[in-house]
This record gives sequence, structure tokens and C-alpha cells, in this order.
Amino acid sequence: MKIKRNLRGTPLSLGALVICLVILVMSLSGCSSDTLMTIGKSKVPYDVVRSFVLNYKQGYSDEQLADEAVREKIRNDVISDLKMTYVVRNVAQDMNLKLTDEAKKNVKKQLDYFKSDDNYKDNLDRMNATEKVLEELLEISELNNIIYDAITDNAEPGTRFATDNDTIDADLLSSEWFAAEWIILTYDSSGKEARLEDFEDALKKVQGDRTLSIAARELEKLYGNELTYADDGCFTNGIYSEDLENAVKELESGQTSGVIETVTSTGYSCFLAVRRMDIEEIYVDENYDTIISYYLAREYDEYMTEMAEKLEVSYDEKYADFDILDIV
Repeated sequence: MKIKRNLRGTPLSLGALVICLVILVMSLSGCSSDTLMTIGKSKVPYDVVRSFVLNYKQGYSDEQLADEAVREKIRNDVISDLKMTYVVRNVAQDMNLKLTDEAKKNVKKQLDYFKSDDNYKDNLDRMNATEKVLEELLEISELNNIIYDAITDNAEPGTRFATDNDTIDADLLSSEWFAAEWIILTYDSSGKEARLEDFEDALKKVQGDRTLSIAARELEKLYGNELTYADDGCFTNGIYSEDLENAVKELESGQTSGVIETVTSTGYSCFLAVRRMDIEEIYVDENYDTIISYYLAREYDEYMTEMAEKLEVSYDEKYADFDILDIV
């Protein structure tokens, strides 16, 4: 019943980020050498921009896309996403970091894994993707890992990524750290009302200092693996979903939320309930390694975002005023 962590900023999460970008880029019709824009020091091919634009456009009707303000929003969102992608190339270049032989082997291994799918070619054709683009994004994933290791390994006390006891203890006291447990129950439209009733009935058994594990056991009897219960301990901003984080922030220690309707990281509709705990309740000493990983995740994510925001974007002359309606 354990939930999978949704980290940002660690090598794992950076890999996940780029895999998400792989999915995002799967509308490419070919990786043209024609450069539409340059982000920082990195040239961005037309077809990469095209893929981001098409994926955003899919969420809008033709009537909405006729609105210039909507198109400008999509354009800005695309540029923002591209900057968060190509900041990796820029930071790696600034730090004189390149793919190692081991990283190149990892890229090949992952490519081979994708190719092992019997539907690989059909999937690429259906999504207008190219193997070259997939390889590019996998390389970015590996570069992210290399940057993370270079920045966070052996950081000196007093520096941004230091993880000595004094630094972590001070951060626990000064930053927003939370301790919580939660239950997630997925549903589809046909079973929503029944599951909501069962969820609410189970939560009624959680009173006083009783934990959500009591409700989780009741719901597990009914829904098995469709239920997720987590008591992973303390975490900081940006580690889990905004809905979960906001729910915890609204509670006092020992309080349990009502039922919250939200979606999982994979897009499934679900019910969520959260109980906030004292930091001491989850035994900080026993979770210290996890706390350090979350601390670095937050700091690294903020650092890369800061670096991305500093990147300047310039356009090839013929694309200086491109309209997303022209990208098909």
C-alpha cells in the first residue's frame, strides 16, 4: 500500500522529469537541424519546439486557439518548459561537465529497453517521434544526474548544498517541513459515490490520536491495491503534490482532513485524506537520510529554476514572430 515518492530535484526525480519530457516530445515528426531558437548557449531545433507546442494545443479547442491571448499563453508556457529543459545543457557547459562513458552506456541501455517493445516503431509513428529526439532527452537525464552529483557531493559546510548536521538541523527549524500520513483511493465515474461513502465511513473511525492506518485497513479490505496508504515521515516543499502539501499546511498537528478530490501523478481521479503529525512523531533521527535527500531535492530544484530564469531566449530571424497556429 505504499505510495511512490514524487520527488523533484534528485537524480531520480530529474530522470523522471526528463522521462515526462520524453512523453511530451512524442509528437515530433522528425528532428530537423533547423534552429528555431537559442536558449542560453543551446540551440533548440524547430521540431522540438513544435512538439511542445502541439502537446499544449491539444488541450484547447479551435475556438479557444482563435483567441490571441490563449495563443500567447501557450507560447509563454512552451518557452518556460523549454528553458527548464535546456538549463541542463547550459549548466553542464558552464561547469565543463560532459557525459561519462557510463552515462552513455545508460542512454544506450534505456534506448534498447524502449526498442525491445514490440510496438516501438508503431508507437513512434503514431506519436510522430524520432529516436534521435528520444536519445537527446535521455542524455539530458544523464547530464542532470551528473550535475546533481557534482554540486551536492562533498559540499563544504556553510555552502548552499551542505548537509552537515548543523545545516540540516537549522533548516528543519527555519524552513517549512511537515510530517503527515495520508490515504489515496482511486475511483472512476461509475463507482465514485460508493467509494466516497466508504471513505467517509472509514475516516469516522479516526478520532483523537488514532492514526489513518485504522481507516486504511478498513478500506484495504474493500479495495485492495486501489488504495494507497503512506506514513513516510517528514518532507518539505515541492516533494509531493500541491494538493497534498496544501492540505497538510491547513491542519494543526493531530488533525485529520476531510475527503479531498484530486488526481494522482499519473492522472487518475482519487480521494485523499491527510493527518498532520508532529515532526517528533516520525522520529527525525531514524529518517535523517530521507530528510537530507528531500533537503537536497528542494535546494537543487530551486537552484535549477533560478538558473533557467536567467537564460535569455533569442530566435532565428525567420521565426522571430512565430505564431503557434503556424506550427502544425
